[in-house]
Amino acid sequence: MVEIYVNDVTRWLPEDERVEVGAEVKSKINDMLTDESNAAEVKAVLQKMGSPISIARRYHDIPNSLRPPSAFRSFLESTKIIIPLIGAIFIVFCILMRAIGSFYKPMSASDIFIAGILEGAKFTALIVLFMATGYIISSIATIKKRGF
Repeated sequence: MVEIYVNDVTRWLPEDERVEVGAEVKSKINDMLTDESNAAEVKAVLQKMGSPISIARRYHDIPNSLRPPSAFRSFLESTKIIIPLIGAIFIVFCILMRAIGSFYKPMSASDIFIAGILEGAKFTALIVLFMATGYIISSIATIKKRGF
């Protein structure tokens, strides 16, 4: 549990500071514990220490964020791949749906194409919104799950 806490503290820090700060935080925690400390005592000490980000902020100026910058970069990288793919799928799907619907309500090919692109873009924007919301919710859930 101590290792997880120390890792949560150091992941907010620049890489060149992580080892030194991690050792210092671990030393402070170990000073507050005895050799016979049980899991409940360890959890109480960690809660007394405070949230990992508050500890990290004592060592380095960190912007207000739910995730460390490294996690956000990987989120953005995956988003660069996923969003265009989802957008293309939605656009093709919407164009096909408009084309099928044109049997019942006649439309020109350009109207089908434009309406399909607009509807696909709308659905893609909703997916982007859901992904951003999901990222924030998962950040909060991760913090609560670890009990910090």
